[in-house]
Amino acid sequence: MRNEEVAAIKQAILMEIEGYEFYKMAQSQFDNPEVKNAFGELMQEEKMHAEWLKEAYKKMNTSDNKNEVLSFLEVTPEAKVFDWSKLMQKSAQSPLAVFGIALELEKSSMDYYQKQSDTTEIPELKLLFDILSKWEKTHYSQFDDLYKELKREWWSSQSYAPF
Repeated sequence: MRNEEVAAIKQAILMEIEGYEFYKMAQSQFDNPEVKNAFGELMQEEKMHAEWLKEAYKKMNTSDNKNEVLSFLEVTPEAKVFDWSKLMQKSAQSPLAVFGIALELEKSSMDYYQKQSDTTEIPELKLLFDILSKWEKTHYSQFDDLYKELKREWWSSQSYAPF
C-alpha cells in the first residue's frame, strides 16, 4: 500500500471519530427521544465506518490477496433516512446551528471520500471510498433540506420577512 493510501485511511478514520463525537454532542442538545435516537443511530454509523476503515487498513497491510480487503462487507449497506419532523424545539436557533455544522461535516467527508476514490489505484479501496461517499451524500441531502427549512423558520422568527 502506498503512503498516500495509508494517510488517506488514517485521515478517514479520524474524520469518522470526529463525526461520532459531534453527533454525540448534538444528541445532548435535544429533549425529544426520537431525535435523540436518530442522533444515536448516526453515532453508530460513524463508529461502523471507522471500524470498516480500520479493518480495511489492517487487511491492506497484512493480506497478499487484495480482494480480501472488503470481504467484511458481505453486502453493501446504505445510509438510513431519518425522520426529523419531531426536531422542532421552542427555538430554531439551536437546531439551525447543529445542522449547519452537520452539513459542513457531511460535505467535507463526502468530498474527501470522492477525492480519495478518484486518486487511489487500489480497486477495493476505491470501492470503500465510493460507498462512504454515497453514504455521506445521503446524510448531506437530508441535512440540507432540513437546514433550509430551519433557516426559513429562524428568519421568520427574527422578522426577516419577506422570506
